[in-house]
Amino acid sequence: MLIDQVYREATDFIEKINSMGKIPMSLGELKLTKPIANPENADLRKIELRDSSGLYFIVRPSGNVTYIGKATKKNLHRELWGKLRTPLGESNACKYPNTYWSKMKLGDAVTQELLEGKMRIAAFTLSPASSCSLLEVYLQTLCYATDGALPCMNSQIG
Repeated sequence: MLIDQVYREATDFIEKINSMGKIPMSLGELKLTKPIANPENADLRKIELRDSSGLYFIVRPSGNVTYIGKATKKNLHRELWGKLRTPLGESNACKYPNTYWSKMKLGDAVTQELLEGKMRIAAFTLSPASSCSLLEVYLQTLCYATDGALPCMNSQIG
């Protein structure tokens, strides 16, 4: 599934939930950030993710989403970089040689794109934090229904 379609689906889902009225929680406003090319070209440190909850995506150069993840404890920045396992201060910050996914069998092309830093990072914030799990599961399920499989770096739904 392409990242643009994922953004549209997320926005539509939030609008539909908010329009229902009688739900136990209001999902609040969905704040989108544009896909980020890589940490060297668009510095993630300058984007306000540190005290935010939301979803993040790892995206191939083709635009296909390879991972959908969430941060529910106002730790989007820490969750994202914890998976990438790349210190922000290094000069080669866009290369991800020791990621959470580096030992998975992703296929040669996906592995090479990940290790060489060709993957893009996209994220958006969402409040309240408890709504992140709901949206993550919805988007993963939608990918499965659309593509016949989860994004290749997701090992399970949720």
